Amino acid sequence: MGTPGERAARAHPLARAAGADDPFAVLGLPRRWSLDLTALERRWKELSRQVHPDRHARGTPSERRLAVERAVAVNEAYRTLRDPVRRAEVLVRLLGVDPAGAQDPDLLEEAIEFGESIAASVSDAEARARLATLLERRRDEATRMLGEALDAGDGPAAGRALGRLRTYMRLLEDFAAHRHASGARS
Repeated sequence: MGTPGERAARAHPLARAAGADDPFAVLGLPRRWSLDLTALERRWKELSRQVHPDRHARGTPSERRLAVERAVAVNEAYRTLRDPVRRAEVLVRLLGVDPAGAQDPDLLEEAIEFGESIAASVSDAEARARLATLLERRRDEATRMLGEALDAGDGPAAGRALGRLRTYMRLLEDFAAHRHASGARS
């Protein structure tokens, strides 16, 4: 039975049994979008010490191989969970949605318009500043929407929000590269 909070946690779509490709399970952490990165690092270091191949140097060949595999899994799980986009991809996948397939149809047109604005803002510092602020706001809004969708267990909405987040992050990277290549400063 359990408390109402425990029952609700079990009923949430992300409370399903752990699979082999679940970095949360590898590190023994709850499946959540919001993670305490300090606690994540602490858990990674703790597990890394436990499974380090040097600790199993006197074991059988299969024990040594298993230790290496476990160390690789722990390190990959840590790299995945500390990156918010990769963490979101895992959570979206765990909700049964292909993170690469859930796209917002209006996003392509918007991305093209932003790309044109990036190219047009080369010689206008004020326009570059406005564009950077707008892109950062859109990225932050996509991040908020992603967190809300993941917290609600809404895989399709989380997938669309993740697509938006990736797009705005890519546009911000393109913007920075374009500024750097043109020698623009703002």
